Amino acid sequence: MMRPRTGLIIAVTVVVAAALIGIRLLRSKVHAHKHDKVTGDASFDVAADGQRIHLLILKQHGDHQALLHKRIENGGESAETELPRAANEKIISKRSNDVRVAAHANHVVALWQVAGTGFMNRGPLRFAESLDGGTSWKAIAGPTAANRTDDQGFAGFTADAQGKFHLVWLDLEAKVKGLRYAAFAGGKWSAVETIDAATCQCCWNSIAVSAGGEPVVMYRALKPRDMATARRRRDGWVKEGSVDNFGWQIEACPHAGGGLALGKKSAFAVTWTGHEKEQGTYFAATNGAGKWERKMRLGGKFARNPDIARTADRLAAVWDEFEGERRMVKVRISPDGGNEWRQEEILTDTQVSGSYPRVVALPQGFTVFWSETQKGGTAGVRYKKI
Repeated sequence: MMRPRTGLIIAVTVVVAAALIGIRLLRSKVHAHKHDKVTGDASFDVAADGQRIHLLILKQHGDHQALLHKRIENGGESAETELPRAANEKIISKRSNDVRVAAHANHVVALWQVAGTGFMNRGPLRFAESLDGGTSWKAIAGPTAANRTDDQGFAGFTADAQGKFHLVWLDLEAKVKGLRYAAFAGGKWSAVETIDAATCQCCWNSIAVSAGGEPVVMYRALKPRDMATARRRRDGWVKEGSVDNFGWQIEACPHAGGGLALGKKSAFAVTWTGHEKEQGTYFAATNGAGKWERKMRLGGKFARNPDIARTADRLAAVWDEFEGERRMVKVRISPDGGNEWRQEEILTDTQVSGSYPRVVALPQGFTVFWSETQKGGTAGVRYKKI
C-alpha cells in the first residue's frame, strides 16, 4: 500500500513535469505559428529589379483584406495601389506561405493563395499583372485549371533577365503534395511540369535563374527532410541532391524553407534544420564540381527563417532568432562570395519582435525587410538599407 506522503510526492512530480512539458510545447507552438492571426500587414513579398524594389503587402483588419503594391526607388516610395481580386474569396496567405511578386522592367506579376478545399482550408493561387510598373492592375488566369479548389501554395516566384516569369509551388492535385513548375511569358503560361512528385507538405520554396537561363529551385525533400535543389536543363528537371546534408528523419512539416542566390559559377543557400543534434540555420555553397557543401552555422540554436541575396561578390544572409522572449532580425555580410564573414548585426529594435526577414540586392547594396510586431499584436513591414 502506498504511503500518503509518497503518493503526494509522486503526484506533485507528475504535475510539475506536465507543466514543464506544456510550457515547452507552448513555446514551440508560438515559435511556429504566432503569425496565424495578424492585424495589420499579414503577409508581404519584395522583388528587386534594377534600381527599383517592388513591395506587395496583404493588409488585414478583421474581415477586411486588401492587397497593396508600391515601388521603392531613389530614396522614396510610390503611392500604394490596390490589386483587383474577387471580393468573396478569402486570402489565406501569411508569413511562411506568403503573397509573391516578381518584376521585369514595367511588367509586374503578383500572386496569392485563397481559401479552398485543401488541408486547413487551403485553396488555389490567384494572379494579377501590371504592365506599367504597378500603377494599374488586372486579374489574369494561372497555369492550372480555373475550377480547381484544392491546395496550391508555398510558392516561389521570380523573373529572369529576358522577362520570363518562373513559378514553383506545392500542389495537391495528385492527392500527394508535389512540387510543380510553370513559366509565364508573352501573356501565356507554359504547361505545368512536375519537379518532384512527393515533397514536404508546407515549407516555402525558393527559385532563381542562372546566367545561362536555367531555373534552379530549392525545396524541402520528403525523405530525409533536408533542403534540396533541382535544375531545369534542356531535357527536363534534374535533381541535384541535398543542400545541407543533415539526414533529418521526421514525419512532420516544420513550416520552414530557406533562401537561394546564384552567382556566375557558384550557388549559395541558407537553410534551417530541426535535426535534434544540429538545430539551427546554416550557410551552404556549391564547390568547383557543382556539389553542395555546408559551410557554417548562422546564429544559435533558435536561428530560423533565413534568406540570402547577392550583388557582385557580396552576400547578405539574414534570419530571425529568439533573444529572451522576442525574435530579432540579424544579418551577416560576406564581402568575397562567402569565404569571409563580418560579425552578425541586430537590425530590429530590442523592444519589438522582428521576424521572417527578406533581403534583396540592388547594385549599390542590400535592403532588408521584415515583419515587426508591437506589444498590442499589430504587425507592420519595416525595412533598412545595409
